[in-house]
Amino acid sequence: MKRTAFLLPLLCLPALILSSCRSGQGHAKEGFASAELLLVPDSIAIEQILQPMAWKTSEDKAVLLSQKTDSAFFVYRLPTFEYLYSFGAKGEGPDDFSFPFLRTESADDQEFSALDLMKNIRHFYTLGDTAACKTGSDTYGERLYNVLFPVNDSVFLQQNSDISGDYLLSYYCTVTPEGETIDSIIPLSHTKSFRIARSKETIGIHGTIYNSPRLAYRNGRLAIFYSDLRRTDLFDITPQGRFVLCSSTGDASTREQINAMDLENLEKGYTVCAIQGTPDHIYLLCADFRKDPDQGRKVLHSYVEVYDWEGRPVKKFDLSRPFDRFLVAPRYGKIFCYLSDEDFKQVFSYDYKL
Repeated sequence: MKRTAFLLPLLCLPALILSSCRSGQGHAKEGFASAELLLVPDSIAIEQILQPMAWKTSEDKAVLLSQKTDSAFFVYRLPTFEYLYSFGAKGEGPDDFSFPFLRTESADDQEFSALDLMKNIRHFYTLGDTAACKTGSDTYGERLYNVLFPVNDSVFLQQNSDISGDYLLSYYCTVTPEGETIDSIIPLSHTKSFRIARSKETIGIHGTIYNSPRLAYRNGRLAIFYSDLRRTDLFDITPQGRFVLCSSTGDASTREQINAMDLENLEKGYTVCAIQGTPDHIYLLCADFRKDPDQGRKVLHSYVEVYDWEGRPVKKFDLSRPFDRFLVAPRYGKIFCYLSDEDFKQVFSYDYKL
């Protein structure tokens, strides 16, 4: 399991934690009659030298966020994944990105947006065939850090963390524009090994999350799928910012029971690596893994599971090879995948039908 780190401004002690997908407990393959084996994928060469961190679709484009490159964002045409251009200079200038970030929890928007976490600014663009045109910027305000997305103009969903004994407790809360908490929920994630690194301007929390929550959001509906235990929680967030639990299905383990599980040392299992919400469905990238003495938990074989927004299973696809990153383009019937342990030299493209 790789350690992960996240840096945020000093004012924001409750930091976000990113997690690797290599964790998990064996999932009972429930709810799907069988997995449909997809045809051998096309391999699309990537000529740019990138270190991808996240990617997202915007109409007929895919946008990839890369680290250790002069530009933050690289734009590809769908469905061919043809490279078009890059944009978003990194730096400290007024129009530069000091800490670029992509939110991928919500369904696709017609207008592409990207965050600068250090400046706490969100920028909006329309993506043309030759360049990205900036259409505006806004800020959540100096009291609103770690915002996942706005529920409406007066309610925002925020992720925070707190230390409880030997554990790092991550939770979600709805807040007002002034940063006042309205309501909160605590997901059943497990973070035992962590450390806090402080500098003059930032606080970094380094740790590894087990049973990490995978979030998808659409029009007030928040879906939480857990990476290690077969469990799904569906919430509605009211216009006033209250969480209403609509359903909770699957594993019924308590937080204490999960904390007592030896999730760090599982020899093999079935895990949720990634999630993507679309207007009509929720897609999960799942994988079988085994523990490797040198690489930690190694992905062996991957699947895509599709659910509706009520949490009901729709279809399951067998990808026939290992991946831990994916991007779904429903309008083209395409699933794009790659494995993060390998150099980003190609993307695999699958055709699918629901």
